[in-house]
Amino acid sequence: MLKLTVSIAALIFMHYYSYKKISTGFDLSHQWNVVFKIFLVFAGGLYFTTQFIHFMFSIPMHHIYIVYPLVYGGFLWILALPTLCALCFLETGLSMAFPTMTRRWLRSIPVIFALRLFFLSRAFPYGKDIPAYHEISRGAIVFTIYLSAAVLLYNISTGTLQLSGKKKGGLIIIFSAGPVLTFFGLEVAAISLLFGFYAVVYARVSSGLELSGKTKRIILAVMCVGIIISLPQMLWWGNGLGIRLLYTIGGAWYGLIIMAVTLFLLESGVAFIFPSHPRRRVIIVLALLVLVSGYGIYNGLRVPIVKEIIIPIKKLPPGAPDFTIVQWSDIHLGDLVSPRWFKETVTKTNNLKPDLVVITGDIIDNGFEKEYIQHLKQLKTKYGILAVTGNHEYYFNRLNIFLKTAGEANIRVLRNEFVALSNGIQIAGINDPTAQEFEDAPPSMAGALKNSDPQKPIILLSHRANFFKEAARQGVDLQLSGHNHVGQLPILDLFIYLTLNHPYGLYREGDAYLYTSCGTGSWAIPMRILTGGEITKITLKKEQKE
Repeated sequence: MLKLTVSIAALIFMHYYSYKKISTGFDLSHQWNVVFKIFLVFAGGLYFTTQFIHFMFSIPMHHIYIVYPLVYGGFLWILALPTLCALCFLETGLSMAFPTMTRRWLRSIPVIFALRLFFLSRAFPYGKDIPAYHEISRGAIVFTIYLSAAVLLYNISTGTLQLSGKKKGGLIIIFSAGPVLTFFGLEVAAISLLFGFYAVVYARVSSGLELSGKTKRIILAVMCVGIIISLPQMLWWGNGLGIRLLYTIGGAWYGLIIMAVTLFLLESGVAFIFPSHPRRRVIIVLALLVLVSGYGIYNGLRVPIVKEIIIPIKKLPPGAPDFTIVQWSDIHLGDLVSPRWFKETVTKTNNLKPDLVVITGDIIDNGFEKEYIQHLKQLKTKYGILAVTGNHEYYFNRLNIFLKTAGEANIRVLRNEFVALSNGIQIAGINDPTAQEFEDAPPSMAGALKNSDPQKPIILLSHRANFFKEAARQGVDLQLSGHNHVGQLPILDLFIYLTLNHPYGLYREGDAYLYTSCGTGSWAIPMRILTGGEITKITLKKEQKE
């Protein structure tokens, strides 16, 4: 419900923002203003109205022939609306930077927006069933969070830096160019926002501490070095230089900047209420930054903790002994994982004496070494080790390396299939959705559960928790997932909790359970602020009748 409420509020905000920008930018007359308002209400409302009818009466959308063309147009409008807002935001920056060409920038908005609609019409062909709103609402939330963050960062940085109109315009261009290019297939939105992070940190530190010109230049130089060493994390290059320490430092710097922005955003809120003592506030923020980031690095690099949960399973036969599963997820063996850390993780897992070890994706990453295989071979279990693919098993064509590694380490990879253990428990596994991008079979619940016995316990391994409702309908008793890395950085956790239904923890749907791990390892940033990496010990017990 929270996700639905936030997404609808986001759409209302985007409609209002588009109306204000276009009506004032083109200086629309009263009549055209009224027409534009009616169009926005109609375009935004028709899709929701028909979705309600579709939900209430279970009528496939392509069967509503009379209104289907209008509904299809409304659907494309909802998908394209974030692009329109991003273009309006970009036009603001271009007009500030190049004021003599304002009308030209305005006229380019409809042209680029039409291109976006064309791209969407190719991705979602006319005549097919139109997805339900909950399937596309994430885009509205993501863009609104991005735009809100960009506006906040812009106001904080320009409020303390004495920038000319052209430089302010340039800052807006950097912020808005990211999402515009992302909508056309170039994933650079996060990078453009990151420059805003640096602007905020520089602005708050230099103005709050009243630094001299020489000290400001030193800070700028340090930030430039930080950007360079953290580029592998920003661009997913991995440890291209082969120096693990340098890659770890780059990741820590990346996390430090994100954490600094989080604290400065909170400080700006405090400054709004208590505007006095700016220097003292900045000193407190920097002290907190050192303490919190230091703890985060320690927590991110230490051996994972053991988290124990008990799951009652109705289908276990009477008198069945407890069955212990140890789950690893998102361990990312590679650039941030030292062989020593991994050896200690294996030892800690063996001490739990598990009946079965399962790994729910993202086992290997850039910088994977053969030494990890030797440690994997040391895992001791009664029923072996089972795994599924995660998204990182596919990036940079790593699938063959992963499958070869699994074979050498006696790990069985479940690829849309299941295996029945001798005690009757059935373990199914599905591919990660990323498989489709690399010419591998997409996730198939039907394939994974084919020929399974619904009267016996079924445990599903899925890298992502997205499939839980379908799994519950198919008779799965427990789903184990990961992927989200909750707890690494608070500001990213907020984003995850707003956009995902099952971000972290134990969930229940009827008789089915889902556990989403926060991850055994870390990815890109060797920091964990709110959770430690975890080895999850899951004990299955026969459900007792009340």
